[in-house]
Amino acid sequence: MKERKAGILVLLVTYLLVFACVFGLVRLYSDASGFYYWSLIVLCPTLLWVWAVTSWGGTQVFANAKRE
Repeated sequence: MKERKAGILVLLVTYLLVFACVFGLVRLYSDASGFYYWSLIVLCPTLLWVWAVTSWGGTQVFANAKRE
């Protein structure tokens, strides 16, 4: 698969997941306990993504560090 097609596929899947999460949150807005747990489920991948990006950034910084 070419890089452009792979990028478009990742973008479409990301938009689909965001749409599904927003739709689920709108449907569960009136149910307090369901809304609470759905919010945790939606935030978990976000926190993992932030952790992954932070770790990747750290590895890039230390990989380019010169030893003396």
